[in-house]
Amino acid sequence: METLTERQEQVLDFIIREYIRSATPVGSETIVKRRDLGVRSATVRAEMARLEELGYLTHPHTSAGRTPTALGYRYFVGFLMRETSLPLREQRMIEHQFHQVDRDLEQWIRLAGAILTSRTDTASLVAAPRTRRSRFKRVELVPVSEANVLLLLLLQDGTMRRRIVSLGAAEISGTLQGVAEELNTQLLDLTSEDVRAMSSGFSSAHALLVEHVVELMIDTDLEYDLELHRYGFVNILRQPEFAGTENMERVVMVLEEPGHLESILAEIALSHGGVQVIIGGEDRWPQMSDFTLVLARYGVAWRTTGVVGLMGPMRMPYSRNVPIVSYMAELMSRLVRERST
Repeated sequence: METLTERQEQVLDFIIREYIRSATPVGSETIVKRRDLGVRSATVRAEMARLEELGYLTHPHTSAGRTPTALGYRYFVGFLMRETSLPLREQRMIEHQFHQVDRDLEQWIRLAGAILTSRTDTASLVAAPRTRRSRFKRVELVPVSEANVLLLLLLQDGTMRRRIVSLGAAEISGTLQGVAEELNTQLLDLTSEDVRAMSSGFSSAHALLVEHVVELMIDTDLEYDLELHRYGFVNILRQPEFAGTENMERVVMVLEEPGHLESILAEIALSHGGVQVIIGGEDRWPQMSDFTLVLARYGVAWRTTGVVGLMGPMRMPYSRNVPIVSYMAELMSRLVRERST
């Protein structure tokens, strides 16, 4: 992703915010009138053309204006969107709604979905928290280069997981086979939580390998039996991007494909901290090329984890949606912790 000049960032920022608001292509005259850049329309058009060359904008054939691409939205979220928190008054209103229902997880899930949908006018996704249950059986370490090792993890249920681990400057004491045997002896039949608790007792390089073992075990536990609840998907169909029959069919295909959304949530949201913004499928999920997912993990770290988030067109108000998903994840985490004590 190429870094832009300050003026290019100002042009891109305005086009994205205006397109999110109006859903119509944005022309240079609109920018000059509504954004004081201190330059003429010709200069703005030149900057727009350059942004199009770089892949941040596209040029609909029926209009002189430009619209953002997935890459443009990614640049906006990564570099231009100002970090904001959900207003305190709104936080209190949402928390009050949760305190009006019983300490029942199913009610919390339904309420979280309803709140996210009603306050964003898009679809919401809530996955119930799951307790990890896989157990370590053995690990094999295979050298693939001077600094990289292939880690092969076998779990007690027969599941195999693989990952390339970069050791960097970390030093392994002994042979890789000896390290694997040591880990196999000390970690046998432990859960991911138990394995993580032991990581501080290893040397730096060994602890790095143990951390990767924990992450693979967590990913495995979260991948299976993910109970995903969907709310408000009719809101997506109301967006102008999906007005046509063919576009509606794409929405339905995403919803009906078995395990598709579940696998994305397990891989992205449940294996990373913070809010994850997946725009246009990130060149990994072609079915999601027209959509954005805003996801966040919630629960008790390394023990019980679920996910909350939003799904909508790429043209969504990120400055609004990211803070509300972040707050909902924090609130749900607090509720799950209180419920487990």
